[in-house]
Amino acid sequence: MRRNGSICGVLALFVMAASAAAQEGPMRVTYDRNNIIRVNGKPFLPIAVWAQPEDTFAMWKDLGVNLFITGEHPRKGGTLEAYVKACEEHNVYMSLGYHWLRSEGKLEELNRHPLLFTLHHPDEPDKPAGAADAEGGDTPRVNPRISPEQIIADYQAVKKLDPERLVSMTLMARFMDEVTFRSISKEQYKAFMPGSDLIMYDLYPVSIWGRHLHWNAEGLKQLRRLAGPNKPIGIWLQASDAMSDTDPGMTGEQIRANAWMALINGATFIGYFPQTFKSGFKFHDINQQRRDALKAVNREVTELADVILTAPRNDLFELRYQGARVDAMQRLSDSGDRALLVLVNVIEEGEGRPVTVSVTPRAFKAAGVPALYGSTQPLPLKDGAWQVELQPWQTAVIVVDAAR
Repeated sequence: MRRNGSICGVLALFVMAASAAAQEGPMRVTYDRNNIIRVNGKPFLPIAVWAQPEDTFAMWKDLGVNLFITGEHPRKGGTLEAYVKACEEHNVYMSLGYHWLRSEGKLEELNRHPLLFTLHHPDEPDKPAGAADAEGGDTPRVNPRISPEQIIADYQAVKKLDPERLVSMTLMARFMDEVTFRSISKEQYKAFMPGSDLIMYDLYPVSIWGRHLHWNAEGLKQLRRLAGPNKPIGIWLQASDAMSDTDPGMTGEQIRANAWMALINGATFIGYFPQTFKSGFKFHDINQQRRDALKAVNREVTELADVILTAPRNDLFELRYQGARVDAMQRLSDSGDRALLVLVNVIEEGEGRPVTVSVTPRAFKAAGVPALYGSTQPLPLKDGAWQVELQPWQTAVIVVDAAR
């Protein structure tokens, strides 16, 4: 794996960004015009995990997680104090529920905590709760369990307490065209958007949606249209072995592809939902193969975050392939000394098939023929183009040094 000074330096920067316990007073979390989240002015790519017990924090931190998010309420037997103490002991960022803090009288105190990343709304406020009366022959309108007006009022209360505190919200996937379950209207979804700075959604397609894993990317595109161009968006990704008795679970390649596909399609936040409901509820059920995959992709994302978190490009490389869908990321480092190319062989129906992508540098002058990230073997050439072979759901990450 490439371990030159620039990579090690960047990794050190992001390790420092995720280790803020030594600072005094609250940290400053903002986002820029490219929807890149910044911690105390430095770019930061959150890699989160949802509602895990304190005794799992060491494992998740070892897997590359840098942000721990509580559930809406304390888990059975858990306390707010224990959760905050665990974040302090492991020196990791935390996102706490606004209502939970307010109900325990801790909102003003913990709002200034140096590890508090965001305050978040109750989970899935858009979940359908009832139907409004219809007028005339109209179909009754489904209402959300928490109204957009209440979400906005809570958001304004946080901003009154601290104008610079980021507020986050997770929605269900029912705003998507592909999801036909009972849901609130697109207009109601649109009304939620002013009530949050960072908007995520959850969809676990391996267990629920017949392996339509590519819907994660489609959902991000549709969420971007709802949220507008000037808010960071993100996604919660399935990370469990299996979520139900009929779910075979995620493969290592799918876990890697899922994370990169999210970043390619506009996410500047990725989170993992590791819970399972197979044969009873468990907070996580991840075998060694999935743990290895999570650790590997989170390390890739962390090491390359400085290049990922730059403006999207589509002119650095020309890509040629046939008979497949390939999602691609092209980025150029701020210094211009290296480019990043990420390719995912996305399967929309059936088992998919292998694809070969021919890559030709265009607006970027390469120093030579690169290797896949983590390898020293240069890519094969054909007619002067780099050849990247991808199996179904395989991801290729390529860092290209600039010619000097």
